[in-house]
Amino acid sequence: MKHVFLIDDLSRIKPEKDTSFALMLEVYALHGEVFFTHRGDLSLMNGKLHLDAYSCVPVDQSHDFFSKKKHVQLNQNDIDVFWIGGLRREYKSRS
Repeated sequence: MKHVFLIDDLSRIKPEKDTSFALMLEVYALHGEVFFTHRGDLSLMNGKLHLDAYSCVPVDQSHDFFSKKKHVQLNQNDIDVFWIGGLRREYKSRS
């Protein structure tokens, strides 16, 4: 199954604390395909979701935590699961 994660910029990720990264590790351990994308890489064309993403292998370490990154273009028909993360900073100030 193809899992796409909408995440923060890679420079902001702290693997030891990031829930999305922990989920990526589990998905990969269960033989799922892992992809990540960012908010600016999503678009609608003819009413369908399209996105620029990266296929990757998550690695449980504090730096260089994605190996084999490869740029890909996907649309909604290519995706089995879409995980939304990386929005917590925007909502944090509303409380």
